[in-house]
Amino acid sequence: MPTTEIRPTKETNLYQYENHEELNKRYREKFGINENTTAEEIFQIVYDYILETQGEEFEVVKETLIGLTAVVGTVMVEASKGGWEWEPEWNICWVIGTGKDPRRTYLFNSIISCWRKKAKHTVAKLKTDYNYILKVR
Repeated sequence: MPTTEIRPTKETNLYQYENHEELNKRYREKFGINENTTAEEIFQIVYDYILETQGEEFEVVKETLIGLTAVVGTVMVEASKGGWEWEPEWNICWVIGTGKDPRRTYLFNSIISCWRKKAKHTVAKLKTDYNYILKVR
């Protein structure tokens, strides 16, 4: 089965985990996102960025995708009272909800997948991830 280099790597996942707070601040400012911007509006911003960058090389958009993941992840963390988690065995940066059986989502992978496919279902996918995290409350 063919693979692609357009995917999260250990390095990008670790960078995401270690820098999500700073990335969240920087990309909120870059995209004009404030405390009144709803989760759905943020999901739409991600989708609009995906559409705007059709035809770009992954290396050109990778940093912005990481930044937008930090923004979306922070929204999910705040809504679920969860957090960011580093999984050293798999080298994954999870967004995790709270509760007895916390739910995790590999958000950066979701966003990259949507970008690779220029997916029209991006907003729906992000809503699904968001709702999945919230079910732990």
